[in-house]
Amino acid sequence: MPLFDAPSRFVKKIREYDPRLRVIWSDKKGCWRVERRLRYPGFVNPAYFSDGDDRRSAQDGYMLVFTAGKEQLDDRVLLTLYVGDTWRRGGANRIADELEAKEQAAKDHQHNSFMDDNEYRAREYWKSINTVRTLDDKHRHERHNLSINT
Repeated sequence: MPLFDAPSRFVKKIREYDPRLRVIWSDKKGCWRVERRLRYPGFVNPAYFSDGDDRRSAQDGYMLVFTAGKEQLDDRVLLTLYVGDTWRRGGANRIADELEAKEQAAKDHQHNSFMDDNEYRAREYWKSINTVRTLDDKHRHERHNLSINT
């Protein structure tokens, strides 16, 4: 039996968010454990866990989502659940697709910037080597009375 029980007001909020969640106190670690009931509780063998809290949770058909400090059972827990909720965002595959699309867009942007920069440099170089340069008459060669402007 845990030393503390979660406040009923908080348990109600967390159950409204996801009815498969529970909050229990870990006497061993001195923190709250936010756990979620597994769809297939028999899928996880409790013998795989060396930690007593994790083994007990697996026996009950739950898995640890995260832990929270003694004074942290408030909206921060709900916010953390909301931000980390993969189903809310369409599942892990959709999130992976979004991340890959963002990564590809960043690579494309970097490649396009590199190519634009190269094109700009090439144009500037071409202009530089193909510009006719002339001197004014004060620089003409006096001995032969030559000027490139005449």
